[in-house]
Amino acid sequence: MTAESLTAGGGVGAKVRCSVCKHVWFQKADRLNGLAPGLGMKDYPEDRKETTVFVGNLPFAASEAELRDLLTSTGAGVNKVTMVSDQDGRPKGFAFAEMATEADMRSVVDGLDGASLGGRNVSVREGNK
Repeated sequence: MTAESLTAGGGVGAKVRCSVCKHVWFQKADRLNGLAPGLGMKDYPEDRKETTVFVGNLPFAASEAELRDLLTSTGAGVNKVTMVSDQDGRPKGFAFAEMATEADMRSVVDGLDGASLGGRNVSVREGNK
């Protein structure tokens, strides 16, 4: 999620965006400051590149290395893999990967959507939508 400071209805808060469904809503500041010590909001990559893919339905035990191996099995170049976890560090079952080129992104989406990883069929789609 990302937060952008706003003033609405006389109170200060933030515009928050879900990194999965892209839903945007206003959250009052007193609700934003209620995070556990040591936790904070992560900036949403508004400038997400055209070469980003979303990988869903991942097994919770899947590692970044396993996902990287799956993505590179198509011959595509992978710049970065980001496994998404909750505030306690537990995996959420999805990830984003930044591919080297738009052609690599296309080959990964076309070649791996529905592929098996850890006994689950993963969902791979463009991550910038």
